[in-house]
Amino acid sequence: MRRIAALLIFLILLVTPVFSDSLTYVYGSSLSSTEMGDSAKAGRMYLDESGNLIALRSVSNGLAVFDKIISRGPYKSGSTLTARGPLHEVMATGGLSNALAFYSISTPLYPLYPVIAAGADYTSSGISGVLVMAGIHVDVPLSGLWNSQFTLILNGKLTGWGVAGVRVTGSVEFACEYGFGYRHNLGAFCWGLGVSWLYTVAGGSRINPYLGLGVDI
Repeated sequence: MRRIAALLIFLILLVTPVFSDSLTYVYGSSLSSTEMGDSAKAGRMYLDESGNLIALRSVSNGLAVFDKIISRGPYKSGSTLTARGPLHEVMATGGLSNALAFYSISTPLYPLYPVIAAGADYTSSGISGVLVMAGIHVDVPLSGLWNSQFTLILNGKLTGWGVAGVRVTGSVEFACEYGFGYRHNLGAFCWGLGVSWLYTVAGGSRINPYLGLGVDI
């Protein structure tokens, strides 16, 4: 019944303009409100009173929809939000056929993030090339889908990414890699696991299960 009531309120707010500086927001499965003024734009990062980092996903008719990025404390109804700068993320992944270091930064294109990557491609006989690539990744938080006691599910994210660039061996050749997986934050630190597909002109393609560790700043 509570979920049905929250859904009805959500739908009403979607079709009802709010002519004030008080912007209602959806945070996980809870509804609350706070004074946000004109700074509310998609892609902006905010801290709530518990220190949680949340990203503004969309704004429509006075309704702001947020995704939780980093959990530091329990959610407080009516929590005041403080705008902060963009989110920087550095992550390193290692798998069966390559190891990569990623850097990305949040933009108004949220949940799409531009990303650059560099690393090494290897086989059982050793390093076979150096990879330098750029592309995008997208995170889809799962925090609003299940009201679960299991933190692994509550704060997890589905992640997809794709990069393209070059592979340097004795010569320079085109390379691209696509991957998808699961990510989870433990405070500012994050880990992920998934699988990727690497393609190079001369080396063909390889499936690469990977594990990653990173930090959000």
